[in-house]
Amino acid sequence: MEKIRIFCDNLGSKDYKLAVFFHAWLMDQLQDDEASLMHLNRTKPFTVNVVYKYPQVIFEVNLLTEEITEILSKILLADSLTSLELKSATQKIYHIQDKQIESLKEKELTAAFYNEKPQRRIKLLFKTPTSFKSQAEYVFYPDVRLLFQSLMRKYNYIFEGNENIDKELLQSICENVRISRYQLRSNYYSIHQSRIPSFTGQITLFCSGTDTLVSYVNVLLRFAEYAGIGIKTAMGMGAVSLE
Repeated sequence: MEKIRIFCDNLGSKDYKLAVFFHAWLMDQLQDDEASLMHLNRTKPFTVNVVYKYPQVIFEVNLLTEEITEILSKILLADSLTSLELKSATQKIYHIQDKQIESLKEKELTAAFYNEKPQRRIKLLFKTPTSFKSQAEYVFYPDVRLLFQSLMRKYNYIFEGNENIDKELLQSICENVRISRYQLRSNYYSIHQSRIPSFTGQITLFCSGTDTLVSYVNVLLRFAEYAGIGIKTAMGMGAVSLE
């Protein structure tokens, strides 16, 4: 998996639909057969988010499979890409100042699972609006079951090629992980004509149970920094980081 950050100048006010506009721009750069790969499964093989850090705006793309990495990195890391033209945004042209690349390999996650001492208290920052979908309703608070169900499904899709999850393992996580502290605010995230109820902020998770279970929780949350959490992660939602 690769994380590509593109640092651009920010000349105007915050544009709350900027990630949606950037996603549209990115899809326009693809051939038809390449674009079709993005929609084969419920779990998307990449995520997009935008974070403002005055005087810059950072466009971040996480590439979760080798195939998508090969396709999108050629576009995003090309020397010829010196600016982003987002016609629907308030600021039409974003001049690129820098690009950074990070990677996370499956063997690193495996090594962390077996060799690192797991953290039982973990701070998780929701950098962009986050929401879940359950029984046709939006859930805009960090429900432990929905949070880890989302991560397990994404993890299995990326590394095992299916979206199945171990329900007994999920139940064990739910019984042993609780939110011990939170600082959250509710908001809405606009995608086209929809306003999705969501939340941002920070939570602290406390994990009891065996070291093996806690190690698995640690791995899932580290994976979340690339895969995102919840719905619409390819269009700017659900970006998280470990504090």
